[in-house]
Amino acid sequence: MPTPEQQPNTSHLQSLESELSLTKAELDEFKKLPKEEQERQKDEKLLELQRLNDKLDVAMQEAIKTGHLEETIKLKEQLEKEVKDLGEKVEAAESPENILKIDRTINLVDDFLKKSRTEGGLGIDWLDAEKPIDESDDRNEGLTEIDLFKVKLHTSWLPEGQPLLGGEERLEALKSKSTEIIRLDLCVLASMWKLFHGTDDQYQQFEKKLTVIAEANNLELSNLKQNVMFFDGTILKVLGGGRRALYLYWDGSGWDWGNGNLAHDWGKVSPSLVLAP
Repeated sequence: MPTPEQQPNTSHLQSLESELSLTKAELDEFKKLPKEEQERQKDEKLLELQRLNDKLDVAMQEAIKTGHLEETIKLKEQLEKEVKDLGEKVEAAESPENILKIDRTINLVDDFLKKSRTEGGLGIDWLDAEKPIDESDDRNEGLTEIDLFKVKLHTSWLPEGQPLLGGEERLEALKSKSTEIIRLDLCVLASMWKLFHGTDDQYQQFEKKLTVIAEANNLELSNLKQNVMFFDGTILKVLGGGRRALYLYWDGSGWDWGNGNLAHDWGKVSPSLVLAP
């Protein structure tokens, strides 16, 4: 039978249980605040949860010194799950429906392109590994959030009376409007996709934000689903030298992203998502 000195020291973790309960109570109050106030306090709440995670690590190190860690590990895992769940709830606190936060820290190739396609079992073998991003609309780099009421489905690149236009010609036509519009880039799509594959609350945000885009273009969400919406602010390079742009579309049962070859012809149902400052 272990001596008292050998008993697992869970006192640090048990004190964290009390602190976690208090944090839960604070977050319950946080969720009752107006959306604007939630947005203002969100970073502070996430920092509090990070501190709890750090304290869990310290408490575990203390427990390692005593041995017999089974009880300690079980309690730590339970607390870590609760902290993670709380973090997801705070992340899901809604910003105003017309505002999309842009995560400029996303690794577009590894964390978005490869990860989302590997999880879907589709792969991205067509991407040039040495230079996957061929060109970008650099004005996107200064965008950390966008007002979705200013996002337009741009089709004025299509000459009047002409049903189709080649992808490269379309891109040049968009560039000629650079004083009027910003072609939204892959980081905007990745930030939206993060909501789409987040919690249920985040998915609801995703749909609400698409509804705002629809309203900004005098459409219903059902009409928006009939479009293949391109993010021409990032052009990807294909093995062998071809070029593609990614798009967001409704496949009949859910949202997905795909890619369009600039060597092909595109029509009015393939608008470019642009920001009209």
